[in-house]
Amino acid sequence: MGTATAFAHVQLKSSIPAESMIHRLERLNELGKINDQKVSYNAHELNGKNVPAIETETNNMEEWLYKSLINSEFTYEKRADNHYLVVRSAAPKREEIREPQQQSVVTGRVTDQQQEPLIGVNIVEKGTNNGTVTDIEGRFTLSVASNATLTLSYIGYESIEIDRNGRSSIEVVLREDAALLDEVVVVGFGTQKKINLTGAVGLITSEDIVKRPVTNVSNGLQGLVPGMILPKNRT
Repeated sequence: MGTATAFAHVQLKSSIPAESMIHRLERLNELGKINDQKVSYNAHELNGKNVPAIETETNNMEEWLYKSLINSEFTYEKRADNHYLVVRSAAPKREEIREPQQQSVVTGRVTDQQQEPLIGVNIVEKGTNNGTVTDIEGRFTLSVASNATLTLSYIGYESIEIDRNGRSSIEVVLREDAALLDEVVVVGFGTQKKINLTGAVGLITSEDIVKRPVTNVSNGLQGLVPGMILPKNRT
């Protein structure tokens, strides 16, 4: 009995020995002739590849291919008219593993353009809630990643971002925000620029006055600003 004939008369339950992958697929092509099933492949890709012995329980090409290829780098695709194509499995996508950045302490000092220390400057590691403020000497200490970016902000000064770049100590000079200093402030005796103010400025809005049950503006202002005394008119 010829080899092809032996393949064609294999019963539903049978064993197929371990063999080369090409030999296995040729064997499956012979077995598939019973149900007009066919498998195609690229012999160059499969050359030198082997498959294990399997037990078959059906007369179905998909079962044969699945059991033959399950532990290999190949799989199969079903095409029209009972045609199957053996192809190389797509390489699984490797999930990018981001190792946590090692953190270390960075110290620094923040001053203005006259080298005067700035107290209470907000310093935050960009993209996080990790932050601190400068002390009375303008100094700060913060534990961040070596490649972190620090964001510094302070009222009346321009906010800046500083790349740590692995440094352990950073000296920062903040510049006054010219736009804010040029704003005009209305005071009780005229107008001044913020940059020229030497005393405290109290702010009263129209809403503050409207809420008070008074009959004139003077009474409405009384008590809204600490230290402000308005004399009463005598008639």
